[in-house]
Amino acid sequence: MIRQLFKKQLQQPSCDTSNVVEANIEVKSTVKPLFFVHIPKTAGTSFRRALEEMQPMELDYGINARASSSLMHTHMYDSPDPYALKQVMGEAPFALTGHVHLQKYADFFDIRNIITFVREPIAQIVSHYNHYVTHHGYDGSFSKFYRAVPFRNVQARYINGFPVTLLGFTGLTEHYNDSLALINHGLELELAPLKQNIAAKTHQEKETLPQAVVDELAKLNQQDMRLYQQALGLHHQRMALFGQQKPWAHLHASVNSNDVLHGCAYFASGEEAVTLVVKINGEEQAIVTAQEFCGLFPKFNFPRQRYIGFSLPLSKWRDVGITELELVVSTTGQTYRVDLPERF
Repeated sequence: MIRQLFKKQLQQPSCDTSNVVEANIEVKSTVKPLFFVHIPKTAGTSFRRALEEMQPMELDYGINARASSSLMHTHMYDSPDPYALKQVMGEAPFALTGHVHLQKYADFFDIRNIITFVREPIAQIVSHYNHYVTHHGYDGSFSKFYRAVPFRNVQARYINGFPVTLLGFTGLTEHYNDSLALINHGLELELAPLKQNIAAKTHQEKETLPQAVVDELAKLNQQDMRLYQQALGLHHQRMALFGQQKPWAHLHASVNSNDVLHGCAYFASGEEAVTLVVKINGEEQAIVTAQEFCGLFPKFNFPRQRYIGFSLPLSKWRDVGITELELVVSTTGQTYRVDLPERF
């Protein structure tokens, strides 16, 4: 059903005449400057290959990686000059990917053009181990591997604690094709569902792990477990809205030390301000519009020139007690549950 809906939307006529050309003039494809944070063993190679089929790519897999492109070596390693790299991008936009943390290139791109994929954490660890044994000659035991600090909470460390609710797209390895459909629709791409680097030789299988090991892995990777559950919930909600042909809104909010609800919100496309219904203990109590200047996360490029913020003092509801705080996008019904401070 999702594929049929996606195909139907692609076939709809557009009133945009910016790409209309004479019959004998060559049509050049538009390059979208995208940043794909490639977390290891999350189907990232499949996604990267799909992107490379569509448009120019630059790769940063580290200073010693053969895959890293010469442009990245020149401006980020040999003679580090990120500003010069930005100038190159301004003249010839490209997509960028690699095993790099989100923050490294966050300021190069519109936040809505930043993409990553995450995977069920235990499956990611098992796959990572198999990869290291096959491709890096790792000869230690599985237990030694997963207990080593560099291999714990790998996915969360790539995101650097940034709210995934604000990223353009957070795909799921286990729902790869649906994730790809969302990305294609949102960014007007036509990426094919390729399968590359599916699996190294199997030295350890997830299905044969004893329950005690599964429990230990979950305990050692609590950040990844939380990240994955959040991404999974976001994916299901976004797919539901996509099926209803409703726009997606990116949301983030918290309650500060002065009991003020504050955050930011913006639609996945367009410049319309997001209006939110604030529900306290299940009851509608206020309406806010995300049009204040937002100074959060200064390295990121937000839409509306950062006029995406909102705030609401909660003091008048504190006396009766606040046990639940939820935001609802007024035009779509999309929901966002705000975590309450322990003092509440």
